[in-house]
Amino acid sequence: MGARRRRIALSFFALTLGLSAESAVAQTASWEWQAVTGTMCRDGSETGFFLKRRPFDKNLVIYLEGGGACFNGLTCLSNPKAVGDQYPGQNGIFQERDDNPVNGWNFVHVPYCSGDIFAGSQENVQVPGVLGRQHFVGYRNMLKILDRLKTEMPELENVLMTGVSAGGFGAIFHYPTAKERWPDSRVVLLNDSGIPLEDEWLAPCLQKSFRTLWGIDTALPEDCTDCSGEDGGGLVNLARYLRERYGDHDKGMIMSLQDGIMRFFYGFGVNECKPPLIPNYPAQEFEAGVRSLRENFLQGGIPTFFQNGSQHVYISSKSFYETKANGQSLSSWVRDLLNLSAQDRGP
Repeated sequence: MGARRRRIALSFFALTLGLSAESAVAQTASWEWQAVTGTMCRDGSETGFFLKRRPFDKNLVIYLEGGGACFNGLTCLSNPKAVGDQYPGQNGIFQERDDNPVNGWNFVHVPYCSGDIFAGSQENVQVPGVLGRQHFVGYRNMLKILDRLKTEMPELENVLMTGVSAGGFGAIFHYPTAKERWPDSRVVLLNDSGIPLEDEWLAPCLQKSFRTLWGIDTALPEDCTDCSGEDGGGLVNLARYLRERYGDHDKGMIMSLQDGIMRFFYGFGVNECKPPLIPNYPAQEFEAGVRSLRENFLQGGIPTFFQNGSQHVYISSKSFYETKANGQSLSSWVRDLLNLSAQDRGP
């Protein structure tokens, strides 16, 4: 059945129930896979995005999936190298319920298969301890995906660029890209558990390995001169750049002060990137880094929702509704963020 005939059928169905055509379409929206020509996963296979389209809505969520990173034999083992069986979630921000601040929005779910926190631009890379050549082109993939979305949805009122873990990092890198694609829209950044800390905590030698293997310097704004230090560090300065370049209050960050997964990855930078067999960054030291980031780089202009404990990611599970800080639920805080009125919450 063609799109026009489907619309007519839905309208007729809506009228028989006393609903508007817009309500009928919203209630029957489903996920559709959109392959994007020219994109490439870590193993060379094609990627794309899942789209839940709301034809009568002018708002869009772009959600970037997490899944670790690939920079040595151990990390690459648990990092997806192809789309595989990745599929949009059913909980948290994906749920259709009244207290979901993005309920009824157009929704894009971008699976994670590039191993480079959506920031790479290098093909045929040999990673020590990993068989075969790897393609780290997550940044280039996202440019193609955002171009496609801009063509399909050229006029939007609000865009939420968000992601969890590696996707949280990716949301930071692609916030400027989204701003360029929709210059007349309100574009809001929501980062869940993917935050670069200062060089004291995120070792420059580890950052240098990301730059060397993935080629992430291509993803950094050309005028963010502090984002690339001589020793390989400086990624934390991207947070300051976003504040100074685009202003305050339209970017928010969620984090656990002792996030166990992030401590594992940060642990690869200890001892000048010569960690023990199973890296584990000390909890108290990691917490000090998170607090320093809020005080010295975010400074209230990028509001935070922090939690004690080691939990990793929140918005894709029931935690989105159940987690509270200073009496406010996370879902309510995100609603405030979309209204540019969110405040720092948590310890």
